[in-house]
Amino acid sequence: MSDATNETKDLDLGSLAGFHGTLIQRNDAAYDAARRVWNGEIDRQPLLIARCTSSEDVARALRFAADQQLPLAVRSGGHSSAGHSTCDDGLVIDLSPLKEIELDVARRTVRAGAGLLWKELLAATLEAGYAIPSGTISTVGVGGLTLGGGIGWLGRKYGLTIDSLLGAEIVTPDGSIRWASASEHPDLFWAIRGGGGNFGVVTSFEFHLHPVNMVYGGLIAFPAERLSDLLRFHREAAASAPEELTTQLLRLELPPAPFVPAELHHRSAVALGVCYCGNPDDGAKVIQPWLDEFEPLMNLAGPMPYRVLASMIDDAAPAGMFEDLRGGFVTELSDDLIDTLVAVTADLPPMPAHLEIQQLGGAIARIDASQTAYSHRDKPYHVVLISGGVERAAADQSAKWLERAWPMLEPHISGVYVNFMGHHEASERIATAYSPETLARLHALKQRYDPNNLLAHNANIAP
Repeated sequence: MSDATNETKDLDLGSLAGFHGTLIQRNDAAYDAARRVWNGEIDRQPLLIARCTSSEDVARALRFAADQQLPLAVRSGGHSSAGHSTCDDGLVIDLSPLKEIELDVARRTVRAGAGLLWKELLAATLEAGYAIPSGTISTVGVGGLTLGGGIGWLGRKYGLTIDSLLGAEIVTPDGSIRWASASEHPDLFWAIRGGGGNFGVVTSFEFHLHPVNMVYGGLIAFPAERLSDLLRFHREAAASAPEELTTQLLRLELPPAPFVPAELHHRSAVALGVCYCGNPDDGAKVIQPWLDEFEPLMNLAGPMPYRVLASMIDDAAPAGMFEDLRGGFVTELSDDLIDTLVAVTADLPPMPAHLEIQQLGGAIARIDASQTAYSHRDKPYHVVLISGGVERAAADQSAKWLERAWPMLEPHISGVYVNFMGHHEASERIATAYSPETLARLHALKQRYDPNNLLAHNANIAP
């Protein structure tokens, strides 16, 4: 719980004259709902929430925070597990009103406001037959996922989200509004592709669009006791699969969802999530080796619109649930790592606790790591342990499992992904998101654009 009181500090709002959005303070009726973020673990009380309707609003809010010497947080979708979307006793710049979408099918580009959720942006682009590589849950914000890199279902074919980014409007801490691209402020453009929100507040993005409509996708569940065999088979089968295929292995308890047969509700299982972004008939053939080798408990994979796959597991992460996580990149699915994953999931708590193994490589790995701030392009997998619960007691029990499991997994981890950091993470881990050369360059750019570290409430890179 927050230590902040409900007393409203006297704020001089004079410097916010001309602000066209909505200002919400602690004594306003809308305050309690406005301060809430997705993760129920994060219960903070900012002094002021500034819902911005333009880049000019953002510039005024940044200058106000600096003048008043207030802690500052920036919120796009509010989905940060680590709690970066809000702060105590400070100012929250809320970008949620920035939902403009300018689709240019002829140029295969889209201009997207930073307050959009991915489900909102994809609804517009997929109607025209195009998509942008996003994450695996569509209720997250466009802003946060993009700035951290963007790992998701289309990664092996089309790369990270940042690999489709053509430019971005960014308000730097001095209040300047700039366009960052390969030709304008290329240093900023490099930094925001993986360096998070350390260098300014991005208010809109321009993305390149990829032709995506029907895919072969879905979940295939196998008995939990086959985890070891599945992982050993998977590392060979997935590595030799075409780049059109991106997979995700999940060790979990099957939820009591309508699409799960009643007799499998709460059954421990290993789920293979698949996305083949090509001819669905070819996708079925690519997946067949897993089905030939292991008898599934259920098979929900098949041809489907990508919009269905993109939102398939949204309900497993409802707003307000209590979540924590630990994870990072691994260099290989070694026998030792596989044995560790089997051991740490032997006492896996009920959903939403789960183990997640996201396949990378393909188009992600073909881009030289020096071209963007995202450094771990050579890693074939990202592995994460997630604990949580809808109820406080269940979440606390799940967190105890995470505390036991993480020290067993941590020796196998080679770097962290800034979008998958928990709220109890040691800040020192942030440095492992980057190579030494990249980190040094990011420090220099931070000193140039934010020497006072106004934008500190993030996966922070100090000046």
